[in-house]
Amino acid sequence: MGAEIIKVYKQNMGSKRFIGKKYSSGSEAWTGFDTDENWNLIEKIKNKIPTEDITLAELNSTIGLISEENGSFEYWLGIFTSPDATVPEGFQYLDFPNGEICVCWVYGSQDEYFGQEGACGERLEKEGYKIYTGLCFERYFSPRSETPDEKGKYILDVGFFVNR
Repeated sequence: MGAEIIKVYKQNMGSKRFIGKKYSSGSEAWTGFDTDENWNLIEKIKNKIPTEDITLAELNSTIGLISEENGSFEYWLGIFTSPDATVPEGFQYLDFPNGEICVCWVYGSQDEYFGQEGACGERLEKEGYKIYTGLCFERYFSPRSETPDEKGKYILDVGFFVNR
């Protein structure tokens, strides 16, 4: 059957700083995740940032940020924090102004639900959302993406920025 989009919604994200590590591709990031250096990447960031700076519980998961701005591809792994969070040494950041995001819940097995950004963008636009397609994210290690339902399926959140 494949993955299917079962829910779409819009929410205000507010101003955020995204702190993480930038890679030239998703495969580089996830291959690197097999090393001790990257395996605990998110915990390393969280341990160096005050708890109050890690915000938006729904976004407080590992985020895979995919940027295709200005004709170049970047893949980031990191977390959203408060807009003035101190960036720990060895990490990079992107600042996001106050704005909204649109999110799709992609339902399927873990080998089906990745790579659905195109379908999600089309669905959001079809439903009348005006999204910025040069930047999107996947939310990893959330309860929805880690806990299967009675059919053994999961939900991966795929988000797009409305105001960028």
